[in-house]
Amino acid sequence: MAEPRVPLLIRIPASLKARLAELAKRERRSLNRQIEFLLERSIRGQKEHKAGEPPLRKGGGQRGT
Repeated sequence: MAEPRVPLLIRIPASLKARLAELAKRERRSLNRQIEFLLERSIRGQKEHKAGEPPLRKGGGQRGT
């Protein structure tokens, strides 16, 4: 049985929405599905970090790089 889907209102800059929409179009997904995909991938990546390793900092870079 599929997990229930719930609405979520977020506010993002128009430029970010445009970039997400372009990416969704290239990957043949709806904007909603693309955002869901990226969020899932991000959370999954955080869970896969080794114990004691700090998560990625804002901006995607790691400290000292």
